Amino acid sequence: MNNRIYEEFNNIHCSNQIKNSTKEFLAKKAYSKKPKHRYYRLAVPVVCCFIAVFGALSFGFVYSIPVAAVSVDINPSVQLSLNCFDRVVAATGYDDISRQILEKVDVNNRKFDDAVTSLISSEAFEDYSSSEDFVNITISAENNEKYEAIEESLNSVLSECNKNGKCNYADTDDAQKAQDAQISLGKYRAYLSLLEKDPDITIDDVRNMTMKEIRQLLGEESIQGQNSENMGSQKGNNYDNCTKNGAADSTECSSSVGKYGIDTPHG
Repeated sequence: MNNRIYEEFNNIHCSNQIKNSTKEFLAKKAYSKKPKHRYYRLAVPVVCCFIAVFGALSFGFVYSIPVAAVSVDINPSVQLSLNCFDRVVAATGYDDISRQILEKVDVNNRKFDDAVTSLISSEAFEDYSSSEDFVNITISAENNEKYEAIEESLNSVLSECNKNGKCNYADTDDAQKAQDAQISLGKYRAYLSLLEKDPDITIDDVRNMTMKEIRQLLGEESIQGQNSENMGSQKGNNYDNCTKNGAADSTECSSSVGKYGIDTPHG
């Protein structure tokens, strides 16, 4: 039976033209969809690379935006700009001594509490201050919650480092004015306090003073500026636009880059 079938098929013959056309037909069927699959396979890694690059650029942009400022004033004055991840994105020294300290103590990209600890406990800082000097820390932040979190952490730092000092509040308007005057936020708040006692005093006068000299001029008055008792109402006024409209819609919030000192970093 098998031999008969074989013999029947063996007797079937066709021309070379039919054979060639059959081969062409089968070739088209077999390979016609391959280019589409090849393009698809190439598109997947390209899209993945685009997403990765876009994500990295977006993260870098968000990372670099300052949302708070911390001014550390003893005799040198150093101001740190913080991002939303509580990392230092800029460190500014407003005099030669402060700039020399920042060359010796690297605070960039460090958590703010770690950065302040390194600063006030470093040999470079202690060369220009004594253990009895008052550490004046002034904080300006985009909202109440951020301010309170920074204040709590830095009060702990002062306690752990056995430093005599205190954290003080400054609103965003003062942060902008200090930035425009190229003076630390802490010294600017001290200037406002001195101005109440002596209307003739200027920012340039205060710029060249140490914090110890400023405190001596103030006598028993505090250079802390606005204390915690009236801080809440002032912060509420300054951050209404941020909380109601969001940072993207608020002119005040969108200008935080200047307020928190990112445009004049050290290093």
